[in-house]
Amino acid sequence: MWFRWLTSHYESSRKKGSEELAQFLSCFELHTKLHLVAHSHGANIVLGACQILAKQYPQRKIATLVALGAPIYEEVYKPNVTLYFQQR
Repeated sequence: MWFRWLTSHYESSRKKGSEELAQFLSCFELHTKLHLVAHSHGANIVLGACQILAKQYPQRKIATLVALGAPIYEEVYKPNVTLYFQQR
């Protein structure tokens, strides 16, 4: 499956995309292994969605994230991957 967000270079657009992706991912059954591939700011959308999932659905974990050409802005996103990625 794929997910597409409204690609706009505004933080408000990325926030909305993160919220929509979190809602989409929350629909899968908990035993479903989620493997995500994101490009560019799509990686920031995924990280934002994971932060939302960690708060609203702490039992939901991501198996794999592949981020291609991702501009990670730590001062905005500060990902704590231990919260939302499966431990191996």
